[in-house]
Order: sequence, then C-alpha cells, then structure tokens
Amino acid sequence: CAYEAQNTYGNFWNVDQKSGWGCWIDEYYYIYPDAVAIRKPSWKKGSLGHPRQFQESIPFTHPGQVIGDVIDEDYVTVGNFNGETQVFSYTENPVKKTIPKDLTMQLHNFKAQNKPFIIFEPGNEMKYLKDMKTGPQGMNKPGSCNHWPVGQQNCDGRSVQATDRPTSFLGFPISDPPIHEQNGRCWWNGLYGMTKKSIRDLAVTGRSWAFAPEFTIRSGNYTVDGYDRSQRAYIIHCTGINEAQILAGEFNSSKESPFANACIYISRWGESECRLKINDNEAIRNKDYRTGFIHKPGHTDLVIWIAKESFGPVKITIIPETGSI
Repeated sequence: CAYEAQNTYGNFWNVDQKSGWGCWIDEYYYIYPDAVAIRKPSWKKGSLGHPRQFQESIPFTHPGQVIGDVIDEDYVTVGNFNGETQVFSYTENPVKKTIPKDLTMQLHNFKAQNKPFIIFEPGNEMKYLKDMKTGPQGMNKPGSCNHWPVGQQNCDGRSVQATDRPTSFLGFPISDPPIHEQNGRCWWNGLYGMTKKSIRDLAVTGRSWAFAPEFTIRSGNYTVDGYDRSQRAYIIHCTGINEAQILAGEFNSSKESPFANACIYISRWGESECRLKINDNEAIRNKDYRTGFIHKPGHTDLVIWIAKESFGPVKITIIPETGSI
C-alpha cells in the first residue's frame, strides 16, 4: 500500500516547494501462516524530513472498556536476541529496573490467548521503558487520549474523562529501527505478529530472521540470491523459465542461526505443484508446508513455506509434480 503523510487538517508533510509534492510512504507486508508478518515502510531518500518517529506501541480500548479490561498489570516484556528480558508494569510504586542492552523485541501482555509482538533488526534503539504509576484508580480508569475522528475534533489527541469512546493509552515502548538505503530509497524492516509463545521462545523466531542460516544448493540448476529480511524469505532463481526441476539443498542451522518456519521464493519455477522432503522424510502438505504461486508476465514463481524449527542442519528436497496448478 502507499499513502501520503498528512496531519488532521489535511496538510501534506514536508512539501517540496518546486513540485508541490509531499512525502509519500510505500508499505509492504508479507504475512505467513504462523501469524508473523514482515512490515517494510519505504520512502524516497530525503523526502521524510524531521522530526520523525517510526514506531510507538499504543493499545486501544473499545467504548465501555477500561485499561484493565485490555492489558495485564505487567503490561509489556522486552528482550534481546541473547534471551535477556525485563517486564514493565502498572504499579503504585514504580522502581528503577535493570534494562538489558540491545533490545530488539517487545511482547505486549494483552488479556487474550494470542499476544501481539514486534521484533526489530540488530541495532534497534528502544526508548521509554518504565513502570507506569497507576494512581488511586489503578487499572479501572479509561485510556488517556482519544483522537479524530472519534473525538470529533481535528486534533492529535484529547484527554479522556469517560469510557464513552475508543481511547488509546501507554504509547510505550518506542523504537528507532535501523534504516537501510539503496538506489535512492530508504526503508526499515520489522516482524509483527500474534503469538502464544514466551518472549524467550520468540527469540528463536527473531534469530532465524536476523541471523538467518545460509542455504546451499546441493543439486538442481538454481542460483541463490541469499536471504531477504524484508520478505523473510530465501530468494532462489531457476536458470530456465517455467522449467521446474528437483531442488535439493541444506540450511546450516545452529543455535545462533536457527531454522524457524522458513520461506523459499523460487523465481521462474513454473506452474507445477510440488512435494517436499525434509531430512529425507516426506512432508505433509498443509501441515509441514504450504505453497503458493505468483504469476508474472512470461513466468510463474513458487513460494513454499516450511513449518519447522531446528538448531541443527536441515536438508530439503523440492520435487515438481506432474500437471499444473
């Protein structure tokens, strides 16, 4: 998707005086069956300007809800890829806590089976980490702000007095992810999702993405472009066009670079469905793996998503099936 940044009064952000154009943002999302998505915001270099903020964690309440209806008193757990974590809470007596370094993950403790989380690349800076003083009402108070259009005022926020409208609260943590730059464009990557896992288990997902194991072709006329964090996928090219053939390869997974629900994108595969073997064992479609096709002018690409976690090497064989999709 794409959108032009503007405020509640309809004014465009950072307008170029010569062209009259404001800042346009392109957002790319890749959503996978494990309820993990990649978010990639992208913009023309120099068009974004300052000040700018890329991420802020803001829960919402429905009309009639208070904060305690939505989130636990231990409202967020943060951590890094080394497994170091810290919990921050709503409490009457906030205390100074030890904050781990190199924070890349945040898991929000909603009152739901599946908790929302965000994972950023190494080099992320996470701010505003603290316990929140509850006051006499504790968790039984409405959120702090509501916004246009539900606030019926063209403003960025209005202090809430009652639970009559949707409201937001917290606004923490706030992250500054690493910015990439190439060919006149800038972007950042983040993993967003819902999970029942603990934040330590999420570190496996994060490491498999931030430190993805190398994939080596063992047989088949294919080339590997490497791992693209912005797609959470290995990019592979078939040397022919629509000429699917057996692809055998191996991931050099380890504790430092685990294999966790990997996606393989094979350009120019064609329209043949496929079977998958994992470590020489036949995998079960729609349980152990899923497939999809992307049709482009002149050729068709295969996407194969593999549901598996491993801290050791993983061998795969992708076998074309007779017929077409």
